[in-house]
Amino acid sequence: MLVENLGGDAEENGLHRSDIQMDVELKLRLAGIKVLTEEESLNDPSHVYLYVNVLVKVDKTPPVSGLVAYNISCELKQYVSLVRDPSVVRTATTWDTGGLGLIGKDKLRNIRNYVKDQVDHFLNAYLSVNPKQ
Repeated sequence: MLVENLGGDAEENGLHRSDIQMDVELKLRLAGIKVLTEEESLNDPSHVYLYVNVLVKVDKTPPVSGLVAYNISCELKQYVSLVRDPSVVRTATTWDTGGLGLIGKDKLRNIRNYVKDQVDHFLNAYLSVNPKQ
């Protein structure tokens, strides 16, 4: 699992990558999905991981100062190969969801809930084809 760095606007206004990372890891673990350490991930031949990217831009110019534009992307990435040439192997997105919107700066921390909603979409899709044993 990889949660991308959020950037200055998010961090400066109280939305932290570590909080989102913790939220996503907890949801995955509760669903029975093992979360690999960085070292385990590097040694995993399947190279499957959930990629979460949150982009945040706080508008500081009047008359709309205090509005926050956000974009959330949640993607399952894994190695894929070409049928015509199986020696060609690359990382590709094989499932994705996301959303974007505008909120007030005072509601910035709500983005954590929006990310959790996107992870729930992933978990529903994942568990529909990988039921718990």
